[in-house]
Amino acid sequence: MKTGQLESRLLILVTLGLVAFGLVMVYSATSASAALANGDPSYFLKRQAIYAVLGLVLMVLVSRLDFRVMRRLAPLLLVGSLALLLAVLAIGQSVNGARRWISFGPAVFQPSELAKLALAV
Repeated sequence: MKTGQLESRLLILVTLGLVAFGLVMVYSATSASAALANGDPSYFLKRQAIYAVLGLVLMVLVSRLDFRVMRRLAPLLLVGSLALLLAVLAIGQSVNGARRWISFGPAVFQPSELAKLALAV
């Protein structure tokens, strides 16, 4: 086995394990309320599974990128995320007195998630 292969395989295995554990927790926490609300106890599980698959696909695509490309994009990501964080104050949805989300039609976006990624890069 090449140097670093064991670590990357272990990281992938741990990631898949955490995704599977999260799906089980979503199902166990929401199956009763989903069954009462719309008759499908796995409604939230299906929705979360779609997001998990999309996240895993994005993870694979980004892992194929050269890290130097991400380094060049870092200032743009930081400025963009700061602009979106400020935009939340003006156009964000207020839920229970807090503004955390921006709506783009049917899609809802939380700019703090992009800010976490931008700071990590």
